[in-house]
Amino acid sequence: MPTQDFASPLPDLRALLEGLPDAFLALDAHWRVVYANGNAIRFAARPAAEVIGANLWALYPEILGTIFEERAQLVMRERLVTEFEAYFSPRASWIGVRAFPYQDGVAVHFRDVTARHGQERRARALQDITTALMRPLGRDDVLTAVFRHAVPALGASVGSVALTAPDGAHVEVFRLDPLSERRPVRSAFRHALTEHVPVVTAMRERRTLLLRREDVRRDYPRFAPSTSPATVAYAIVPLEFDERVVGALILSFVDESTFAQIDLAFVTSVAAQCATALERARLAGEVDVERALVGRVLDELPVGVMLVERDSGRTRWVNRAMHDLIRPEDLLRTLPWLGELGEADTGQDAFEVEVTRSDGTPSWLSCRVALVREEDGALLTVVTASDVTERREVEARVRELNSSLEQRVRERTRQLEALNEELEAFSYGVSHDLRAPVRHVLSFLGLLRRSLTPPVDERAQRYLDIAEGAASRMNGLIDDLLAMARSAQEPVVRAPVALGPLVEQVRADVQLGAGERHLTWRVAALPTVEGDAGLLRQVLTNLLGNAVKYSRTRDEAVVEVWADVTDAEVRVFVRDNGVGFDPRYASRLFGVFQRLHRAEEFEGNGVGLANVKRIVQRHGGRVWAESSPGEGATFSFSLPR
Repeated sequence: MPTQDFASPLPDLRALLEGLPDAFLALDAHWRVVYANGNAIRFAARPAAEVIGANLWALYPEILGTIFEERAQLVMRERLVTEFEAYFSPRASWIGVRAFPYQDGVAVHFRDVTARHGQERRARALQDITTALMRPLGRDDVLTAVFRHAVPALGASVGSVALTAPDGAHVEVFRLDPLSERRPVRSAFRHALTEHVPVVTAMRERRTLLLRREDVRRDYPRFAPSTSPATVAYAIVPLEFDERVVGALILSFVDESTFAQIDLAFVTSVAAQCATALERARLAGEVDVERALVGRVLDELPVGVMLVERDSGRTRWVNRAMHDLIRPEDLLRTLPWLGELGEADTGQDAFEVEVTRSDGTPSWLSCRVALVREEDGALLTVVTASDVTERREVEARVRELNSSLEQRVRERTRQLEALNEELEAFSYGVSHDLRAPVRHVLSFLGLLRRSLTPPVDERAQRYLDIAEGAASRMNGLIDDLLAMARSAQEPVVRAPVALGPLVEQVRADVQLGAGERHLTWRVAALPTVEGDAGLLRQVLTNLLGNAVKYSRTRDEAVVEVWADVTDAEVRVFVRDNGVGFDPRYASRLFGVFQRLHRAEEFEGNGVGLANVKRIVQRHGGRVWAESSPGEGATFSFSLPR
């Protein structure tokens, strides 16, 4: 039936059907096409004269036995309405069909839904790819997922992935093993990043290359011979992660139509997924290497290390040293409270526990416990342990020795204290007992001098002078010994002592004893110290008196006093410009009766500096002296802060 006959009952029906955005055709009871609008004619890709009046099954014999024939027969027979979507092989398209009874035949309304089907297929494929790549995977697993999911979804017949080689100067190409099709293998292709090949161009210029076979032959003549004869086109997509090219996805097409329909947005999205997964795999590989290294390092440590999942109590990892120390399960039984630890409870000082070692011997372990939060939020208990059995045994022996030594020290101290008391009593007694005879000698020498009738013989006068001088020196020595004995017996009464005023008082006394001598004093600001003011006055009197005495050969005597304060002590210095002494004999200066100068040159008996040393030591300090002959001397002492 001609087209106009189908539309004649309604003059406007033709315009209505021609204005439809979809295809429409009508079939009579014998499956002849009685009407087809313009879109249906265009879909058939044939002249209208060949379509109108033709038998549907003669036009498209390929659909016999398919869902198209099945549903058409259903409508024709049962007079029902049916809707479905199916792949229409004659046009290599997906179409959506709505068929319904019309008069004694069938009317068909259909549209090309290939684009939507492609989008849905790509969306499903992208979801499958994303799901496959979301799991923690190694590089080979990522490549396998790309080959199995991404390559088919992109419509390619063959796919491969180029990755930057470890040397950073080449790219290596991987493909699915053609024998097992289960794992990727490195192909024979390896290109320097300076070569003129498509994959290097795509990576260097960071752009997708769509190349037909003739493009490859023209633009890459040296590479063309290595291509497959069956491949008609290539798509090479750079794999970029964080603005860095890590490789390229290479797709080979044997169907020109498939290549012509390639969706670049979809390809780019898949490439981004692949790049992210490959980079994640690379980082995971580095982490695995680092973990393995850390594991080897921890295994070599002499300290035992054990990782325990806090919540489950499962032992995650134990190093060799811990196995040598104790069975992990035995240590966990020894520390049953590990599972109750909170983050605030970790980081405490080491504690020691008595355990039974793996070989059955008892021992002591020094342990530390810390909690580490993993990436998923789970808490991991870290236990470290070291064997301190030998140290504890040594400590026990040391305590025994210390107890014995302390007892011996106490006994020795009592002996020394008793001996010192006896010596001091003896010194005091001897000095006191000597005083009376010396006083008698001086008295009788005075009487003898007065009894002599003038003029006294010069020789006798000299003898009397020598005898009186010796007796006077003996009397001074006895006085000094008595003072030293008293200073040893007097308790040290500690209190804050301002050294500045004390030095000024002593200086005034020493200046008075120097008579008409011209003395220059240079006294710096001095600190306050803790000590006995009376005893410290004796120290300063001795040091300043010696400085004045041993500088009397100078036209102008200069005495300097200053102090130096540190965190631990206060050091006081007294310097003069006197005759000095030989530093080789400095250690003798602070001994009793030790003198470095003759009595004819400088008076004294060698007791004063010994008393200085004793007083300073009783304060917990020390004394020392520095000098060179003829260049003066510096005497110093320190007091603890």
